[in-house]
Amino acid sequence: MPNFPQNKNFRERPDCAVFLHGFNTNVSNWDTYREQCYQELKNKYRVYISKFDIGRFSESAYVHLKSPQDVQKLRDIDKYKDPKTGEMISRIKLAGGNVIVYPYCKDRNPNAK
Repeated sequence: MPNFPQNKNFRERPDCAVFLHGFNTNVSNWDTYREQCYQELKNKYRVYISKFDIGRFSESAYVHLKSPQDVQKLRDIDKYKDPKTGEMISRIKLAGGNVIVYPYCKDRNPNAK
């Protein structure tokens, strides 16, 4: 299992982050899938990733980017209105699947207080 280094100087900036949901949890090699998603996000969508925060076999990830412009670039792709929340969200393709780009919220858990 690869060890992805942690940046000790990382500082969270909510204006430079997005929440992604829709990753495939049924893959045989999670580390290869994760790396493919990371590389596609970086190269296909041309954003600078400061931190790709995704747990093993997780449907969701927090992605911290270099600038608010990178956030806007992702948020402007294939936009539509979420029927449940009314939020304007976008959809990107990573590793052959659709992944939804939501605005960043520190805790996206609907059961959180």
